[in-house]
Amino acid sequence: MEQAELEPSSRSKRAKSIITLAFEAYLETQEEEIPKAAKLDGHFAECLTYQLRLFLFAGTDTTSSSTTYVYHLLSKHLEALAHVRQEHDRIFGPDPSAVAQLLCEQPALLNQCSYTMAVIKDTFRLYPPAGTTRQGCDCLSRTDRRGNEYPLMDDISVTVLQQPTRRNARV
Repeated sequence: MEQAELEPSSRSKRAKSIITLAFEAYLETQEEEIPKAAKLDGHFAECLTYQLRLFLFAGTDTTSSSTTYVYHLLSKHLEALAHVRQEHDRIFGPDPSAVAQLLCEQPALLNQCSYTMAVIKDTFRLYPPAGTTRQGCDCLSRTDRRGNEYPLMDDISVTVLQQPTRRNARV
């Protein structure tokens, strides 16, 4: 593996992500504590920045997608929207500009939003924010509803199709 020195001259000249810049800035603040001969594995640094970007993107993407689907479903189901508004007016009062301060003072008020929580949970059921894949194992098998058994060997990845599964009445 290639080694990258902690010296500024050895750093890449191409455009850098905010994560790379933050990582380099942190290393610069630690120069006195890190011996000059210390080397950072270049492959590790590259993998770290890619993983951090993925983590940050995935978090914001799933949040924005979920929020969009909540708004979409409420726009299609006006009776549910009216119930959400009634619940919010009852719990937080009629002035939306006062809600942020009220929640800072009494965050437990969110626990009273049972209808809003049901809307959010049903949105996740209909539009799950992310899928999942799991590695098989030679010691496992899957039996379908007709009794057919399927081995889940080490070289098999199992992907759960979230959306059709959550809309299936049998599940």
